[in-house]
Amino acid sequence: MMHTHIGGIPCCIEILFWAPAQADVGYECDWVVRDQRGRPAPWLSAKMTKADEHRIEREVFRHMTRGNRNDD
Repeated sequence: MMHTHIGGIPCCIEILFWAPAQADVGYECDWVVRDQRGRPAPWLSAKMTKADEHRIEREVFRHMTRGNRNDD
């Protein structure tokens, strides 16, 4: 899991699926928001703005391309 925040609230992102596209152009990814203990946090997902979503997408990309795929 990857640690981040939404609206100033600490949380984790569980990356469910990651697949780099061919020729290193883009990627496919699916992730969910969890609280700091790893529990589903739909209430926190509901607070997520478009800016939060774009920032988290960038964080996921950096996390996965730096070889941190097995980090908890």
